[in-house]
Amino acid sequence: MKWCVYAGLLFVAACSVARADDVEAPTCVEVDKSAPIRGYGHAHIVHVENGCDRPVRCAVATDVDPTPTQITVPAGEREDVVARIGSPASTFEAIVDCELRSP
Repeated sequence: MKWCVYAGLLFVAACSVARADDVEAPTCVEVDKSAPIRGYGHAHIVHVENGCDRPVRCAVATDVDPTPTQITVPAGEREDVVARIGSPASTFEAIVDCELRSP
């Protein structure tokens, strides 16, 4: 597990980056999630990294925000979807469905 550190004025908080929960994607696509502290709450972020040789189109949602966000990730690139800002919850479930696109 990767760890990141966020330093505030009066505090230091640690946050983890975890594997996403419900992922339908080609094996060359890696999906992670994180919930760093931003301001007065946590940001729910889903990270999609495309290791394929073609672009992928993904629908990204969470259990907190179930309406999917559509993204296209070019080959060899990474996109982050910020699903929520200011959440009191430090955990969430990521729901991601990706498919390969024509180049």
